[in-house]
Amino acid sequence: MAWFEWPLLAYFMLHFFPPLPGIIGSLCLLLSVLGLALACWKYGCPQIAQLSHRLILTWLLLLALLALSLFQVPAELLGESRHRFSSDLLKGTFFALIVFLYLNSTDRARRLLVAGALACFLMFLHSVFSTAQGVVSTGKLPFQRDYLFWMVTFFPFALAGYVAQPRRPWLVFVAAVGASGAMVLAVTTGFRGATLAILLMSLVFAVLARMWRLLMLGAVLVILGVIMLYLWFPEQAAYVLGKFQQTNASNRWGGHWLPAWDMSMQAPWLGHGFGHLVFRHHYGLGIPGHAEWTPAFSEQLGWLPSAPHSIFFETLFAAGWPGVFALFGLTFVLIQSLLPPVWRQRKVLVGNAWLLLALAVLVSFIGNYVFFYQFETPAWRSLPILVAIAAACSVALSRQLPDEQANHAL
Repeated sequence: MAWFEWPLLAYFMLHFFPPLPGIIGSLCLLLSVLGLALACWKYGCPQIAQLSHRLILTWLLLLALLALSLFQVPAELLGESRHRFSSDLLKGTFFALIVFLYLNSTDRARRLLVAGALACFLMFLHSVFSTAQGVVSTGKLPFQRDYLFWMVTFFPFALAGYVAQPRRPWLVFVAAVGASGAMVLAVTTGFRGATLAILLMSLVFAVLARMWRLLMLGAVLVILGVIMLYLWFPEQAAYVLGKFQQTNASNRWGGHWLPAWDMSMQAPWLGHGFGHLVFRHHYGLGIPGHAEWTPAFSEQLGWLPSAPHSIFFETLFAAGWPGVFALFGLTFVLIQSLLPPVWRQRKVLVGNAWLLLALAVLVSFIGNYVFFYQFETPAWRSLPILVAIAAACSVALSRQLPDEQANHAL
């Protein structure tokens, strides 16, 4: 294992984890880029020839449309838009290309898969530690659902690590704790979107990899978590019960989606530009003429939505219908690139690092960017990274012969 793989894998695990000091992430990124560049100079880099993969080109098309949307941003908001574009989209794309060039062997696919499972585990431990600190210092249970925005991306990696063959006890433990921990957090925080996304991803793995024991463990821990919540924090338990009895979309339609649609139709082909302050700016301008909008708080309190809480509406608002068509195209190409080979070779799934990694990234993409982020603000920085992993898996699986795959054991 080359020295630069350690910081590269560390950045992959923590690239979108706010509790991590920014300087650590930047240092890991710098070291991984330097190490990979030296390795490519010394040993060559065959993956460069595959940079024209259709998944990468489709992502670059969407990136270009979002970049062009910056020309629609009001001058006083351009600084914030450029910062968000560079810190999320450009930085994510840059690391995605590094990951694509890095993934040129079965061993590296295995390491990335393990790193994803470990990320889910460590984030859960951090949430437990942070929650315990809050309870000790205030006597109240802190509201910690934000951890799920970071963990749900890695949840399928934990599921893949759990079923990988041959089974490694430490990896089974790490994967089981991380995956079941995400299930417990989703339910005990009343996070309906995360709960449904986790359930969807779990069922896909259960059907393809028969991991019913892990689902049963997660269900038992969820029940225990709910019981403890009722015994120790009844107010929080009442909130959770209320959330799962709720049948509306938490003001998503009138407060976010309808305004996003109305504003987008004012610039359906060019969009208004990328950035949360841009959305808030146009929202404020549109309130006087749209009595049907229902902001969660009054304008007098100084609060306006900063995002439409939907990747579809956010893309439509920022880059218009061309951006939405590019997003749809990216979704189609990614699913079409990975689903057929994974389904055809499902019988050797658990013993093949590339197949497991492909399934993990496919399920993560669908669970997050097709489902979860239709109701929440998307994690843009993670999207190009998942696309790059999917492209690398597509290249690798196209080269593997069916009778060779069972020999690439995890």
